[in-house]
Amino acid sequence: MESQYLKTLLTIIETGSFSRTAETLNITQSAVSHRVKYLEEHYCCQLIDRTTQTLEPTDSGKILAKKAAQILAIEKEITQELKQVGKKTQLAICATATYGIIYLPNVMNRFLHNSPQTVDLNFILLTPEEATRGLMENRYDIGVIEHINPLDLPGFQCYELPPDDMAFVCSPSLDIAGDEVPLERIQRERLITRKEGCSCRDLLDNNFARSSITTTDFRSTVIYDDLHFIIHTVVSGSGVAFVSKSLVREYLERGELKAFKVKGFSHTRKRTAAVRRKKLEEKHVAFFMECLFAETNTVPRILA
Repeated sequence: MESQYLKTLLTIIETGSFSRTAETLNITQSAVSHRVKYLEEHYCCQLIDRTTQTLEPTDSGKILAKKAAQILAIEKEITQELKQVGKKTQLAICATATYGIIYLPNVMNRFLHNSPQTVDLNFILLTPEEATRGLMENRYDIGVIEHINPLDLPGFQCYELPPDDMAFVCSPSLDIAGDEVPLERIQRERLITRKEGCSCRDLLDNNFARSSITTTDFRSTVIYDDLHFIIHTVVSGSGVAFVSKSLVREYLERGELKAFKVKGFSHTRKRTAAVRRKKLEEKHVAFFMECLFAETNTVPRILA
């Protein structure tokens, strides 16, 4: 039996009309009637209740419709997989720095060890603005973005990941005491920070703005474009930095750094995974997202 007959039945149930089904499938209404009649004769039962104003499936029709949907889904999957036989597939991924450094290596390892070797990967670390623009310009299929403001990504399925906890960190040698420290205390130190445009810097600047200060109100400021440089500088006792606690977890556990908060500051930023909707049904894309969720032990929550 041709699958178009099953698709016709599902469309009739969806539209409730032979005429609207014909318009949807771009066939004649008589062709719609012929296909339904063929199915009813083939299965020896009535599938559509024609006595109501809106066409409804009979009990037999509901059973066939459920199985028809499964058959059509399998047929679509077969077609997609056959198209990929012997072909390389490409997957382009972008992420903001902290997620890319802390979580993505394990995600990539899990994916590479369990996916075909015919998948070519392209991965790059970007600022939130660069990542958002790259996704919208069709340069990336998947993005994981740490951000302060809501994302606007039409055409993408977005998933909420666990938020990122931030803190000020310093070497114990600076003798900054307490889990919550007055802003005036850290202003006496050198501030080690990232460039503008990174979400950690954006959150820091927002906090400063609410306190009516800027980076110039610190003893001095050093700007790095590399998180590893920031960590090493702070471990050496050369200043304080505002970073993700996950980024410095090992240093905190070993006692090489201490973390603290500043009263009145926000210490959390959002983290979102976005995947192009047109790619969701591709097996390697779906598997990559499974690896991503498994790494953060996340039950994905779809954002509206």
